Amino acid sequence: MASLGLCAGHGTAYALQLRDTNRDIKCLRSTTSCIRRCLGSLGVARSSGSCPPRRLQLKCAASSGRGQVQPYGKGPGPLVGSSNGGNGVYLLMLLCCAAFLADNLLHLPGTAAMHLNHARPQWWQFLSHLFCHADWSHLSGNLFNLCVFGKMVEETEGAVGVVAAFLVCGVGAALATFLLTPATVNGQVTVSVGASGAIFGLFAVSVATRLRWNLKQLLEAAVLGQFVVRQVLAEAGHQVAGGLRLGGLAVSHAAHLAGAAVGVALVLLLRSLPEPQSGAGGQQQ
Repeated sequence: MASLGLCAGHGTAYALQLRDTNRDIKCLRSTTSCIRRCLGSLGVARSSGSCPPRRLQLKCAASSGRGQVQPYGKGPGPLVGSSNGGNGVYLLMLLCCAAFLADNLLHLPGTAAMHLNHARPQWWQFLSHLFCHADWSHLSGNLFNLCVFGKMVEETEGAVGVVAAFLVCGVGAALATFLLTPATVNGQVTVSVGASGAIFGLFAVSVATRLRWNLKQLLEAAVLGQFVVRQVLAEAGHQVAGGLRLGGLAVSHAAHLAGAAVGVALVLLLRSLPEPQSGAGGQQQ
């Protein structure tokens, strides 16, 4: 009797489960029909086979200006190398990490020649020292600022623009600190490393390039500008007070201020250049 009761219980449970399954199937069919009607209203052709349609992605129709739906994978691939892809910033970050690995962790021979030696400078050191850093905290702080403000510059100036601004501002900052800092202090040769001067240049460029009659860019300039102004004023105050020392190393406030000044000058110079004119029968780029 116990076995019969157990079988009856299983039969009842199976009947209830079958009824619930039938209800779920009806609900699924109704949902599928609704999805097909929605896709039909968007102008998407029904798949010829029994499989459901592939994933969809929206693509802007350049000819008509209207959005159209295309099967995923049929449109163009990722915008590799575009101005919004972030490739310039990531290249600079990778170079900084590679130099830190070779110099600070692996201690490879010859890496010390990448530092800017104020007593016996080499021409390449005005560039190479930008990717070298004293310690991890120095590197991580600059990488963070490069990731944030570098991307802001790359949004408006492209990958080549952000790399060029980084290098120009960094070299300008290096020249300023080279001219204003003694070659030796207490018998020790002064050596400069770090991308902070170039970062301050990107601070200035990210704000200056957004000073246009555009509400979105003016709002961004206001948000970024108040941060940049505070940083520049703080650096000026430290420079007047004699400078800071972090981890036993002197901070080159002159390089920071010079980098920001070069960034502003770079934007003003580029804006003063005449706009490219279109050729005969051509279009202005």
